[in-house]
Amino acid sequence: MRFLGIVVFAVLMLTAASGFAETYSFGAIPQFEPRKLASIWLPILKELNRRTGHTFVMTGSSNIPVFDASIDLGKLDFAYMNPYQVLQTTKNQKYIPLVRDGSRELQGILVVRKDSPLTRPQLLDGKKVAFPSPNAFGASILVQAELQGKFKIKIRPLYVQTHSSVYLSVILGEAAAGGGVLSTLNKQKPEVINALKIIYKTRLAPPHAVMANSRVLREHRDQVRRAFLEMSKTEEGRRLLEKIPMRDAVAASAADYQPMASWGLEKIYIGH
Repeated sequence: MRFLGIVVFAVLMLTAASGFAETYSFGAIPQFEPRKLASIWLPILKELNRRTGHTFVMTGSSNIPVFDASIDLGKLDFAYMNPYQVLQTTKNQKYIPLVRDGSRELQGILVVRKDSPLTRPQLLDGKKVAFPSPNAFGASILVQAELQGKFKIKIRPLYVQTHSSVYLSVILGEAAAGGGVLSTLNKQKPEVINALKIIYKTRLAPPHAVMANSRVLREHRDQVRRAFLEMSKTEEGRRLLEKIPMRDAVAASAADYQPMASWGLEKIYIGH
């Protein structure tokens, strides 16, 4: 009986040291329509399952405001967030940065139809401009902050839920221009890309990051960070991560995003 007790104690200690396998929710900011978003993230979550032993369940959001609300309420265990969300959730200590793309920075763009006479931001004064949502970082917050702060113009925003819808709205003439980011523009069909031209690019900002809710065990957060970093070192893993896009996964920290605190972005961001 004493030997059995020692064995049970050893098993319990080993379990405590390694942590129990958990089921976690994982959400991603809806930059694309739901099926495309699922096709990007479900294979990645399957690989995270394999590498960590935990189960990650995709939690969808119908649009960016719904995703924002989930983040504000701390509903998601893990989430892929835009830079402003990273800045805010690290400030209130709800979420902790794990990994980001180390190969690029984020930049907002303004697009118009290729045949449009509009060639610079100043000409958009008083005109309708399409955005995915008020709080889409590169496509809306960065662009609108610079239209107001740098160019001193007022536009009429039209919110159409997704980046893809922004580009279509411009092509169809529903808006004079649209805010987006290069990564989502480059993922559009050739006929969409060829129908648009870029008239302005914003300042550079750190990219989106994978975040963990502060309630998640530190050991499990570290496991997820390590899994992303290891995936980035394999050919198959890079192929999966490039679709996010995250071409070179590196460890992320709150300090990476702190410089944005002085950009006045809170004047554009619409809270819940």
